[in-house]
Amino acid sequence: MTLEKHLSSRVSERVDNNTVNILLNGESRQVHQNSSLYTLVKQEKLIDRGVVIAINNQIIPHHQWEQKLMVEGDNISIFQAIAGG
Repeated sequence: MTLEKHLSSRVSERVDNNTVNILLNGESRQVHQNSSLYTLVKQEKLIDRGVVIAINNQIIPHHQWEQKLMVEGDNISIFQAIAGG
């Protein structure tokens, strides 16, 4: 294989693979590149009230969820508040 063909196949792999690998509550997941935390909450069918999200052990304020994009290797923890007595 020529260098040109090798490089072009590597570029097409990157274009075709528009996902990133994350850990979500300890489980490996693939999500679309440029997906926000807000998108993740909706995909997981969580109600966003009473939910706390941490990326790499840093809590992300609710007002930043739509702007905060997930990147390769993020370790995301989602906590749902539970009412009890």
